[in-house]
Amino acid sequence: MKYFTLTCFAALLLFTSCSNNNPKVVAGYQKTIDSLSAVISADHSSEAAALMAADSMWSLAANTKGEEGFLSYYADNAVILPPNEKILTTREEIEKEAKGLYSVPGVSISWKAKSAEVSRSGELGYVIEEYTLSYKDAKGKPVVELGKSIEVWKKQADGRWKCIGDMWSPNSK
Repeated sequence: MKYFTLTCFAALLLFTSCSNNNPKVVAGYQKTIDSLSAVISADHSSEAAALMAADSMWSLAANTKGEEGFLSYYADNAVILPPNEKILTTREEIEKEAKGLYSVPGVSISWKAKSAEVSRSGELGYVIEEYTLSYKDAKGKPVVELGKSIEVWKKQADGRWKCIGDMWSPNSK
């Protein structure tokens, strides 16, 4: 699809340049085509690796620093979709969710990224991962929940990645 779009755009530029033989105009069109080609063929593997590293650091922070670490990688405008709950769209709602999670006795959460992708622009990405949530039930019995999640990340003005969307669900037993 990307090549089809680029080809159509190039054909349009070529057609309009045929009716305008001004070398400056033709050179401007070629510069635009070259810029679009560069964006389409850009390799974002280093950004995907940076995103996976940020996700790994977030898991570590959530497990070692508790609620503060869990909240530290969410953007101020993040939205989360916890299982069996309503969509949380404000910072206050997300903080309340974190406080509830970390008030559970013996809670421990960690996750591992399975894959990451970054958009052509390099500004958005997503991570697919598996998580482990451990805690003690009301009788003190250890419980382990395994699940999967997807996070949407956005590169901030300072170059750091922050999570803007988070959704997770436990695996069926």
